[in-house]
Amino acid sequence: MLKITNLKSGYDKMEVLKGIDFEVCGKEIVAIIGPNGTGKSTLLKSIFNLCEIYSGEIYFQNKPCTIKMQGENITRLPTYQLINLGISYVPQG
Repeated sequence: MLKITNLKSGYDKMEVLKGIDFEVCGKEIVAIIGPNGTGKSTLLKSIFNLCEIYSGEIYFQNKPCTIKMQGENITRLPTYQLINLGISYVPQG
C-alpha cells in the first residue's frame, strides 16, 4: 500500500506538486499520465526522496490495504532505507 496525503514538493523554491492525494493498494496497477511538465516525475522522485518535500506525508505498507491501516511514514527516509523496504526508482534510459 502506498498512500500520499497533501504532498507539496518541488525543486529549490519552485513548488511543483501542490497538495497531491494518491493511494495504491496491493495487486493494483496504476498509470500516471499527463503532458510534459505536470509533475509525474516529481511525484515519483518525491516518493523516493529525490526532491524537496515541503509538506504532506507518504506512507508505505507491505501488507494488504485496509481502511484503518496507515502504514509506515516514509516521507523523509533516506534512500538506502527505502531500498530496504522494497521501494525503488528506475528512470528511463
